[in-house]
Amino acid sequence: MLTLAAIEEARELLSRFMQPTPQYVWPLLDAQLDCRVVVKHENHAPTGSFKVRGAIAYIHEQALHQPRGARFVTATTGNHGLGLAFACQKFGYTAAAVMPVGAALGKTSNLQAMGCFVVEHGHSYLEAEAYSQGLAQEQGFVHVPSFHHAFVCGAATYVMELIAAHQELDALFLPIGMGAGICGALAVRDALALDLKIIGVAHKSSSLSQGEGAGACRTFADGMACSQPSGAALAQIRAGCDALVFVDDDEIAEAIRVLYRCCHNLAEGAGAAALAGVMQTKASWRGKQVGIPLCGQNIDRVQMRTVLSGATPSPQ
Repeated sequence: MLTLAAIEEARELLSRFMQPTPQYVWPLLDAQLDCRVVVKHENHAPTGSFKVRGAIAYIHEQALHQPRGARFVTATTGNHGLGLAFACQKFGYTAAAVMPVGAALGKTSNLQAMGCFVVEHGHSYLEAEAYSQGLAQEQGFVHVPSFHHAFVCGAATYVMELIAAHQELDALFLPIGMGAGICGALAVRDALALDLKIIGVAHKSSSLSQGEGAGACRTFADGMACSQPSGAALAQIRAGCDALVFVDDDEIAEAIRVLYRCCHNLAEGAGAAALAGVMQTKASWRGKQVGIPLCGQNIDRVQMRTVLSGATPSPQ
């Protein structure tokens, strides 16, 4: 279980590499949802996503025992790899990322621009993850898992920033992918003993909705395109979340349009999922105050064009 001291230590570490991200209230968004919505703009982080926080915390921890020049490899649909590439640059390491075939071109290009070696393999995150593990064994890379306590600790820092500025929140909605983000929120709530509801937002085709054995989650929101959170995360989510909301691709696409119209900010699929959850349940929050992370902005140009046309992108 994360302690308040560990989260504060992570905040100090991150201050060496990035500024705190802002949190804004947007009047058009409040009017549409009939409640006060505080948007935590993690899309303003250095890689356009909250994932960089956990990556910095993880590589800092690894630097205590890995030699300079070590090589790290991970499976990613984009933002996890971008965070790793950023952190490895800062600490003098080399990063490699295995992505499913057909991954968003913008994320692939960004990874390569940051000096990350990109391999495309498989047609799902799970296939990319298996290949990355084999690559680590065969070529001497340090394998970076999809879930780790350092990722949770890093994610917890943005929740701390949000809570410090807005202690009045009734609820915090968070998207669920591999689980680091929502577990970070649960850790902050419990460490501070807050009267704050934590609402998880998962995809309707995920195993959280469909049950074990549902297979890969089919969605254009690649940050949610894993079958389910890691085992450790799943236990925390089931024990700690006050509710789960399940959204589909049409709802996520509409949330992207709402964020663009009301906040003038880009959101990728997973970045808009929390808002989609609020929109689906807005009758429950009328007159109340909720927080959401715009946790990523790295949407593919073609996808964004489709969304702004009023349509929903096809699953990747």
